Amino acid sequence: MKTAISSRVKVTGFLFLFLCLIFTGMVKEAMADTYIYFDPPDNTLLWQWFLDAPDGDGNVYYEYFNEPLNRIYRSRHFDGTTTYNVAYWGDTYTIKTQCIFDAGGNPIKDVHYHESGRIWKEIFSGGPDPDGNVYIEYFDEPLSRRYLTIHEDGSKIYTVAYWAGVDTQDVSACLTVPVLMFGMSIILNQGTGSAIINRLMLTVYISYGFLTTL
Repeated sequence: MKTAISSRVKVTGFLFLFLCLIFTGMVKEAMADTYIYFDPPDNTLLWQWFLDAPDGDGNVYYEYFNEPLNRIYRSRHFDGTTTYNVAYWGDTYTIKTQCIFDAGGNPIKDVHYHESGRIWKEIFSGGPDPDGNVYIEYFDEPLSRRYLTIHEDGSKIYTVAYWAGVDTQDVSACLTVPVLMFGMSIILNQGTGSAIINRLMLTVYISYGFLTTL
């Protein structure tokens, strides 16, 4: 009797282990990434890539151009945001222009990059950013610091210089208000970058954003 029970237990145990292995394999198969390729004769080029989990950038889907370089055309974030890479710099993998849409298909912003790959400008086509900005332009430098910021009310901030190696402003942030036709220069504290106004200068707004200090 003891032998029969022991045999049953062993058989049941092996069966359970076998089913677990099968189930685990099925789960792994179900969770594997899915790759779809273009039709012949371009079937060596990847067309779509569905990820079973977000990658390091938070993306779960990629679609590629049908071209020798097989560059990314669009990507979808796990939150539903979709980014279209509408242009690249020449025959490189350096993105030139991106258009970003929310999960509902509404535009958020267009992003342009310098040929160096650094961000050049952001145009908030879907409405101002949380700070009320509709346009931001950056210097082509490793820190990608701001050069020009345009607020939704039309005011502009030109950051003409920075303290070496940091993000705090040096000479001034020239704020121009077209309605008043004059602006204000502010020198920020080097250490903290706090908005300590230690000098005011009237500026004459000429046109196209050119400023002349009085």
